[in-house]
Amino acid sequence: MNIDFKDKVVLVTGSTSGIGRQIAKQLLENQANVIITYGHNEKMAEETMQELSNYKENILLIKTNLSNENDVNMMFDEITKKYDKLDGLVNCAAYDKILSIEDLTVEEYRHELDVNVVARWQCIKNAIPLMKKSDTPRIINIASRLGTRPMEDSVAYCTCEAATIMLTQCCALELAKYNIRVNTVSPSLTLTPLGMKSYTEDEIKAVNDGAKVEVSFDISNIEKTVTDSDKRLIDDKLKAGEKIGTILDIALNKTVDGNTNSVHELNSAITLKVAVPDSIVNKDAAIQREYGVIRIHNGVSENIDATYNAEDNTITFATDRFSTYAIVYSDTVKSTEDNNKPTTDDNKPTTDNNKPTTGDNKPTTGDNKPTTDNNKPTTDNNEAATKDNSSTGITDNGSTASSNSDKTNAISEGSSETVDNDVATADTMYPVVLVWLMFVIGSGVTGVLLQRRKKNM
Repeated sequence: MNIDFKDKVVLVTGSTSGIGRQIAKQLLENQANVIITYGHNEKMAEETMQELSNYKENILLIKTNLSNENDVNMMFDEITKKYDKLDGLVNCAAYDKILSIEDLTVEEYRHELDVNVVARWQCIKNAIPLMKKSDTPRIINIASRLGTRPMEDSVAYCTCEAATIMLTQCCALELAKYNIRVNTVSPSLTLTPLGMKSYTEDEIKAVNDGAKVEVSFDISNIEKTVTDSDKRLIDDKLKAGEKIGTILDIALNKTVDGNTNSVHELNSAITLKVAVPDSIVNKDAAIQREYGVIRIHNGVSENIDATYNAEDNTITFATDRFSTYAIVYSDTVKSTEDNNKPTTDDNKPTTDNNKPTTGDNKPTTGDNKPTTDNNKPTTDNNEAATKDNSSTGITDNGSTASSNSDKTNAISEGSSETVDNDVATADTMYPVVLVWLMFVIGSGVTGVLLQRRKKNM
């Protein structure tokens, strides 16, 4: 991606690893001046500078403890002396320690809040005077999908990311008067030093050493074992007239170096095709049956778009999360017009029966002709659009779904396949590209707010 950032000055916190390093690299490749920050990891800072050595004239490296107010103030003093303006701020630094509610200490919680929320706010506050000198001031906060979706043993991180999302919205509203646009990018699990905490050390080492990643599905009927709480969550999402047809547990498994573990979320959706149980296949010609899917994940239920194919009695839907799914249906009685819709052959008058006895009773030919065009059935296209899942390492022809009980057949598009390491690794560039787009087009919401503010002045 080629965007001209010549003479632009951008501060990227947490830029010596993961997403932050890639953002800094992309900015430098497009002629920006980049302030790279790091905390205590000198080795990682040295590796970053070595990787970006071709752009050292455009880099200002600053060691900063973002949880310390004085350090943050001193960092901005140094930026002011060097550049005296700031065109962009990317708050990418983050800290996460996986602990249960019971094991989490007050000190640990406060530290996460300091790094993930307070530091971001303080950087924004200090950046405002410098950004007022820019023609195109932009602020990007890198949050997480966990800011809107709960996860076990991550109460501190989830609440911090939720706070970051609201921090962004408040800043966008308040800073619109200065033409400073503020946005959030919320990536899912990414194979960075922070994201890799969801993988074991052995898995990370195996992937880095070039191990293959195999992906498979386990799909089983759990109607008889579904918990009461999950049943209530499904009932809450039933629309008027809908009934539960079947309840499935859909599990995605990854096998790295012979060791198999479950994957609960992906960076982007994959398409699944599941056979509808014979017990809920519509066999009544007078009934029109519609099917839907309700998903339950981390204690939250939601309706997801699904397409039913009458030719093979399957339902197709896209998902990026794997847990409990309910196939639901609703029936409507077809209209009398539909049920009695004549076929062309049946409507052909037989010459003997319809022959008029007198010339006065000759039928008007045009009036009695069936309107063939109006009675043509429309054929629905039930093929689900398949999304590109290259960033997840799982393609539509790269996994096999199976059913474990109650003759519930489930199939994923294609067959089991080994996924190469470079494809299986989550795409760090996904949030990077979004950051680029944010810099280029800014936030439409901020623009609307700015226009409203001007009208009211």
